Amino acid sequence: MATVTTTTSRTLISALRRSFGRANIAPLSSDSLSNVTRKPRSSKKSVSFGIASVREYGVVCDINPSCDEGPSIGLGWTYQSEHSWPIDHHCQSSSSVVSLLDAEEREALLREWGVSEEEMANAVEEQSSIKKSRFKSYRKYLKKMAKSTSKSFM
Repeated sequence: MATVTTTTSRTLISALRRSFGRANIAPLSSDSLSNVTRKPRSSKKSVSFGIASVREYGVVCDINPSCDEGPSIGLGWTYQSEHSWPIDHHCQSSSSVVSLLDAEEREALLREWGVSEEEMANAVEEQSSIKKSRFKSYRKYLKKMAKSTSKSFM
């Protein structure tokens, strides 16, 4: 049987009151906490993994408004192949280095993968349109917040 100290009980009550207000949250007596039990911890811990399955997805010219310049690259919905091997082999062979590509590198890769100049131009145009729309929306929000803040001070 676990015992809960009065300090822990008070801390819990104050946290509950902050979250839910003061409504009907009263301290528990030590008698009501005597039924709290915990499972005994096992002294032996182990974790094991089986097989890693990795799919190779197609790469597409994507629309991503957070991309500063040029077209963005995304994953398609279909995958070409799936490989499976023990997880230990996958962890040893996989690289954790991620690099960002600039606009020219992305365009060159997309051309290499068969994406037309027209598709890339359309994606860049749509990204730009989305960015402008978000900026307008954000400006409206700021104006609205400025008005409500100035009204609250009057």
